[in-house]
Amino acid sequence: MLDGYRIRHGLSPVIPEGLSSRRNGDPGNGFFCFRDKRLLVLTPELKIPPPGSRIRLDYVILSGNVNAGARQLSELFPGALFIIDGSASQWKAKRWSEDLIRLGKPFHSTREKGAWVPEL
Repeated sequence: MLDGYRIRHGLSPVIPEGLSSRRNGDPGNGFFCFRDKRLLVLTPELKIPPPGSRIRLDYVILSGNVNAGARQLSELFPGALFIIDGSASQWKAKRWSEDLIRLGKPFHSTREKGAWVPEL
């Protein structure tokens, strides 16, 4: 499914060798693989897939003020842990946190809890 979306929207392939797809500070398409985990760094510059799409990821890092609500994100990325990074405005991070709690979705807010450190 991820490859189909990637191809339809002209995105570069995921680089399976760690986080080596970052070059000169450019996050590219935002998708990364590290070991057996898949993650997306979702920024306001990236196009959100249309409603009804489902992309299986382990982690979604919400960076900046992405123009999407928690319900839309949880439907788009079912099963993902949402990580709200410190670049999101305080009101946006609070709204995402409250909505994700209400939806029963796992999340980590770096503003509230500090760095998120996965077990590898």
